[in-house]
Amino acid sequence: MSRKYPYLVKEGSVVARIYRSKHNSTKSGFIYTLAYRDHLNERQTPQFACEVEAEKEGRRIALALAAGKIESGAFSASEREELFAAKKMCGHQPLLSCIEEYLKAKSIAGSNLLVAAKHWSDSNNRTFKPKLVSEIVDEYLAAKLRLGKDLANSHGSAFREIKSDLGVYFLNDLTTSTMTSWLERKKHPVTYNTYRKRLVAISNWSRKFGYLPRGTPTEAQHIERAVEQEPEIGIIEPKKFAQLLELVRKHAPRDLGALVIAGFCGLRRCEVHTQKWSDIDPKKKILAVSRAKRGTMSYRTIPLNEAAMKWLELCVRNDAEEHTSKGMAIDRVRKLGRDHGIIIPENAFRHSFVTYRIAQLNDVNQPALEAGHSLKEQTKHYKQRTAHEDGVEWFSALPVTDGIEAELVA
Repeated sequence: MSRKYPYLVKEGSVVARIYRSKHNSTKSGFIYTLAYRDHLNERQTPQFACEVEAEKEGRRIALALAAGKIESGAFSASEREELFAAKKMCGHQPLLSCIEEYLKAKSIAGSNLLVAAKHWSDSNNRTFKPKLVSEIVDEYLAAKLRLGKDLANSHGSAFREIKSDLGVYFLNDLTTSTMTSWLERKKHPVTYNTYRKRLVAISNWSRKFGYLPRGTPTEAQHIERAVEQEPEIGIIEPKKFAQLLELVRKHAPRDLGALVIAGFCGLRRCEVHTQKWSDIDPKKKILAVSRAKRGTMSYRTIPLNEAAMKWLELCVRNDAEEHTSKGMAIDRVRKLGRDHGIIIPENAFRHSFVTYRIAQLNDVNQPALEAGHSLKEQTKHYKQRTAHEDGVEWFSALPVTDGIEAELVA
């Protein structure tokens, strides 16, 4: 007996339909399509080459759907709507699996489940562009140079080592443990912390520009700082200062202004490199600091003694120059001194200024005011004692007038 199509398969109130259409690749020459609506009320249309298989599957599905309707008969209309809505939200994932996964996550994160999920997503997604450390260092230095910060010159050795040892890694693959192991090769705590600072700076910059995930601390930020001993304040002798002035005058006249205001006025390194000629008044014999270090005294003036005035008169400059120094002048001065046997400790010019100014005046208040730091800080760090005569000698280093360079002390 031939059937009429579509053929209906009924179980309770559930109806599934079987359609027949011609098909060249099947043995019977027909293809059978089973059409029904699932528990989400979405239309499903699986196909079969055999009519018997299509009917068998239709009855199985109709029975399952009918049984589901009977079990839900005790539900209110709103409860049934909620159940079907929940199943629809779960998509093809079983509702019970979704509930089980949610409860496990809830037990771990508590009321902060969404916050925890967002944190995980920010940490693990790929909304950032992985890049090699060597490439990032080059980009970072170039970006800072465009802002007027020549870090490749002032901190070149640190960045070269980072590129050499860590450059082959993608920055997002470097863990806190890996970077800590590399830093531990730096035996001195100050060196360790200096290199750590560079890694943190590079990582923070990379996060800002899309090379690391945003919104989460970087691996470098988790590196613990080394404990540093109280630093010793390094100074140079007045005779060495006078010799260095003559050396710079002869070999690097463009850097003379930087050395004069560093040694005779005690400006910090960053203040020296931003000092303007227009803030030096030769008539009143005072220097107003053009840009004080952030977090320190924003405005201060420093008297210029006779020696400072004489040296400033010898500085090579033109009307187009705004600043007393060009680039990293203090670094070039330190290198020049080192090449001629004069070892200059870190921040030696400022440290020497404060130390010898205290000795010259037999007073601690005026040097603290001129240096732009608190008396408490000065008392804590500047403990080296020098004779009054040494202080006078430092601030009396006049230029050699006969043109003969001062003889270097071995």
